[in-house]
Amino acid sequence: MKKQTNWGFISIDIMGFWASSFLTNTRHFSLFFGNILMAIVLSDASLLAQGNPKAETLYSQSSAAVDKKNYVEAIKLLNQTIQKDQKFADAYIRLADVYLAIQDTQLATVNYRLGIKYATTPNYFPYFKLGLIQFEQMQYDTAAALFQQAKNSLKPKSFRLKEVDKYLQNALFSANALKNPQPFKPINLGQNVNSVFNEYLPALSADGEILVFTRQEGNEDFYETAIQNGYYQPAIRLDPPLNTDENEGGHCLSADGQQIFLTACNRTDGVGSCDLYTSTRQNNGTWSKPQNLGTTINTNAWESQPSISRDGNTLYFASTRLGGKGKSDIWVSQKNTNDNQWSTPQNLEKINTEETEYSPFIHPDSQTLYFSSNGKTGLGDYDLYLSRSEKGEFKTAINLGYPINTAKSERSISINLDGTQGFFSAQRQGGFGGMDIYAFQLPKNIQPQRVIYFKGAIKNEANNQTIDSAFLSVIDLKNKEIIYNNTIANGNKFLICLNQNENYAMNIQKKGFLFYSENFALDSNFKDTTNAYVIYLKPIKAGASVALKNIFFESNSFILKAQSINELQTLTDFFKQNPDTHFEIRGHTDDTGNEKNNQTLSTQRAKQVYETLLKTIPNPQRLTYKGFGSTKPIASNQTEQGKSQNRRTEIVVVKH
Repeated sequence: MKKQTNWGFISIDIMGFWASSFLTNTRHFSLFFGNILMAIVLSDASLLAQGNPKAETLYSQSSAAVDKKNYVEAIKLLNQTIQKDQKFADAYIRLADVYLAIQDTQLATVNYRLGIKYATTPNYFPYFKLGLIQFEQMQYDTAAALFQQAKNSLKPKSFRLKEVDKYLQNALFSANALKNPQPFKPINLGQNVNSVFNEYLPALSADGEILVFTRQEGNEDFYETAIQNGYYQPAIRLDPPLNTDENEGGHCLSADGQQIFLTACNRTDGVGSCDLYTSTRQNNGTWSKPQNLGTTINTNAWESQPSISRDGNTLYFASTRLGGKGKSDIWVSQKNTNDNQWSTPQNLEKINTEETEYSPFIHPDSQTLYFSSNGKTGLGDYDLYLSRSEKGEFKTAINLGYPINTAKSERSISINLDGTQGFFSAQRQGGFGGMDIYAFQLPKNIQPQRVIYFKGAIKNEANNQTIDSAFLSVIDLKNKEIIYNNTIANGNKFLICLNQNENYAMNIQKKGFLFYSENFALDSNFKDTTNAYVIYLKPIKAGASVALKNIFFESNSFILKAQSINELQTLTDFFKQNPDTHFEIRGHTDDTGNEKNNQTLSTQRAKQVYETLLKTIPNPQRLTYKGFGSTKPIASNQTEQGKSQNRRTEIVVVKH
């Protein structure tokens, strides 16, 4: 969390998260870490006897100057060496190393090429380091050729083969990516969000109405901007206790924007260097005091960069904990909804490498994971990738491509709900200063599955008052996956995210009320509306009724479809919770065909539900059934939508 200046560029350590901020007219040298500082010494291994004692003496003297990092003296001595022997290969190579150390890549390139020219045997180091320079300058074809020459210079069992192979594959991949660029037009979010300070790590609520980000103005703090009609309102600093006199960052929002997961370091209640915390938005709009997620999630290592699933029950994060594959790995933990405890985190082994993976972002489609890595084939130091889940298992990661990824470091990304827009941070010409937040349209081939949100409030139909602590569940009717299964807090306002082209059952239950049934068949023809609802629950009293929207029959038949099982189970539970209440199952049809057939079909369907429930409920004598044909429509039969509403099964309270 300290600002450090290194090799001519600034890096900001946000709870272990490195966001590179590039200064004007300064080169980015992250690719050379681990290579440059040792390279000057390593080059000596190929020293060739030149047969010129004066040149060799001057060359030896330059070694002491290099050790002391007296590069001015080293350059002077090496130039004198070359004057004495113009074919002294290692003098050119060491001179190139020195120029590289002071970031003069032009003169480094010239001297590496001369060292290669005059070397009597192939030398790995000048080929490799010249390849790094060309890679940094995005001359990928040239870099690939140099890495291949470096590889050819090695013995078959050299420990450097793995290193050069990685860069060779990166160069070949990058050359192809440059020839096949992604459409990419980033747009600065403007002065209401960005400032002369650094802004980074944007997190968007599922409804697209709130953007929370980190700003470094002295300390790192959370800021929030409301998005209205596509415009970002002036950002405000969030109040304590979310912000403190220390640094806060590395965060994500729950789908409904009511819970934030964040990273904080060196807190008195901390477990390790940096820990994960959570805070909830209160009814008055303020945030609760952040609570440490505990020792199951946090260790004495570094935990950071959380990303929460759409239902709030699956947490992805980065950690350097023991048991990982690399320097930092992505881990996942599940929350037990019965006791709200997190499970022991599992390593995403198919995602992680021996190097560093971090900045996970799980899209609300629950299938697409975006993350950053420097251990996979890519264009630069850190690239952005995605992996799609199939049957609960993440598959081989895909590079997001150029120019989303570049030879610089790309460290994090977040995506909006419908998968069309991405957000990232960068320092670019024309910005407001430091790192700014940008948005861009996401190319189709790297988009997640489209997700549609539904939000609303739950009220009492009798008095229009908010109902506290109703229980809401959503199930994917195709694969029986539980999408949401929680008690609704915060004034019973809710927001759920559902994938397009799926069919969902939603039920809401509260003691003393009829349960609520809704079906969301989100086929490709589904059109977005405001997606905002006020759901009214009906108090249990004689005459109250509710349509069972997740009871399905075969066409023109009374045979129940398999998708009806969840609703029937919910009905069973509801009847058990109300053992003294009498109900009637009622069947209805539209007006298609003759009324006699409609009457028969509606009666058979009601009877089928009745007989299915008799097997599971206590006191079956309190349940009856009846068919009404098309005599009690609730919508016009002149439209297909109206007919669909009229074809329904209901439960009605007969006695309470």
